[in-house]
Amino acid sequence: MRISIIIPTRERAIYLRHCLRTVLDIEDDGIEIIVSDNASVDSTADVLAQIHDPRVKVINTGKRVSMRENFEFSLSHATGDYVIYIGDDDAFIPGQFRVLRNALETHRPDSLSWSIPTYGWPIEGFIGKAGGVRFEKKFLFGALQEVDMARIRAKLLSADFEDFQAPTLYHGAASRSFMERHRAANGIFFNGSSPDLYYTDLAILKGARHFDLCHPITISGKSAASTGAASNSKSIKANAENPATRFARESNADQVRDLVNFGTSVRGNFFQILETVRDITKIPEQPDYASWFKFILADHKGHDANEQRDVTERLRAYAKQIDQTDTLNRVLADRVSDVSRRRLSARWEKAKSKLQSFRLSAEMEGENTVHTAARLADIILGDGYRPDGSANRDALWKGARQRSSPFKKQF
Repeated sequence: MRISIIIPTRERAIYLRHCLRTVLDIEDDGIEIIVSDNASVDSTADVLAQIHDPRVKVINTGKRVSMRENFEFSLSHATGDYVIYIGDDDAFIPGQFRVLRNALETHRPDSLSWSIPTYGWPIEGFIGKAGGVRFEKKFLFGALQEVDMARIRAKLLSADFEDFQAPTLYHGAASRSFMERHRAANGIFFNGSSPDLYYTDLAILKGARHFDLCHPITISGKSAASTGAASNSKSIKANAENPATRFARESNADQVRDLVNFGTSVRGNFFQILETVRDITKIPEQPDYASWFKFILADHKGHDANEQRDVTERLRAYAKQIDQTDTLNRVLADRVSDVSRRRLSARWEKAKSKLQSFRLSAEMEGENTVHTAARLADIILGDGYRPDGSANRDALWKGARQRSSPFKKQF
């Protein structure tokens, strides 16, 4: 079985070099590593020129394109049975790749996801805990399970994202044959501005056979250059050239557009991709519009008053278009609060999980990067885990805690 690891990148050589080190550390000849350079003008070419691993394939878009176009471009060069996308500031945990291969070869799913710990790059401009990784028992050493996709479909349509075990292409494995079977009539697979969300919604609505692995295979790197971080940070958003602003500008220049546009709202983006997928695939089942309107309007994180007004007006226009104005007016009259952030049970579960966890500095030999974070994770996780659940989870957790003792704790 051949597995394609795809890394879209643009002018982030400072991160890319360390991301690539983690992937090159994987001891597996059955992978191809595709670096899709979005016409970078920094030192990206120099970083890539230093790599002489035959598993690496470097491609270049030739001109600046949107994230969606770069995903589509790189997919066209993939030859693997499965494709996995990660960001250029992310990492693979090399020693855990055998677990991923075992799960894919044993079950041949349409989609497989896993736990994703976070590493904050200790670089100027990043806001939040940086330079370390948290290990939570809840997300380690759990058995591989097939997900009830009827339940996930119902959750998606009602904007319920608690315990949402969704298929994902970004930090997840997708069957390329499944993707090819569900290309749209225009010959394009990614028909939404957010390619990872497009895949998620398509896989759910098309009933993909999806498995979830309660164990980490990759690490999500968060930096000042991350689009997600920029979307939620007022200080980063203040910069006119921040990643979120560039993402929006390039998406608007892309000829493939979403069915509707809800501006700067992250939750609105979730909804516009859902509506786009429904339109492309001609799925008649409608979402619970009241729940989705509440979900979008309740999110004030990173929004100023002008942005919130803009999102509301965009919702009004769309509600009128789909004959849901009365529904939206009822939601607005209720003056919704963000229930998902305030639900006590969810907060309590998160607090309990933190109690059975530890956070370690990723600094090793004077270096603190996503590469050292991946090395740290491999040491802590060890090699005793099996995705069939045959090993004792409590014993594996105890071993992880013991192996953590030499490393500096973070609080």
